[in-house]
Amino acid sequence: MSASAGPKKQARFHFYDQGQVFALPVDDTWAFGLISRVSKVSPSMFLGHFFPYLWSELPRIEQLPEVTPSDAIYISQVSHLAVTRGDWPVLGRIAGWSAQDWPMPHFGIPPRPLYPVWREEVYDEMDP
Repeated sequence: MSASAGPKKQARFHFYDQGQVFALPVDDTWAFGLISRVSKVSPSMFLGHFFPYLWSELPRIEQLPEVTPSDAIYISQVSHLAVTRGDWPVLGRIAGWSAQDWPMPHFGIPPRPLYPVWREEVYDEMDP
């Protein structure tokens, strides 16, 4: 009798992919962002580039300007929920999009100081 390998994992279906452009509401206008990377470790996350252009109505992908990574005003890891729920509608995919044209940005965390950020001083009641 052979041991069972367990249940087979099914490939997850994504409603989003690299190179897709999505609209996001900003007050009473619309801006847009680009999905530049989709996480393989956590498929519910993607890297989004956000741009400073605004429209009074939901734009079509043909209306969007050509953008480069340096045009982004904000780059962040983003949950897929707004895209999959339709809060951020997908407008389409950039024709000829290549991940090599959108290199992974360098993120960093400042080093933690070797000393405490604050310390408590206790003074002698008789000799402050």
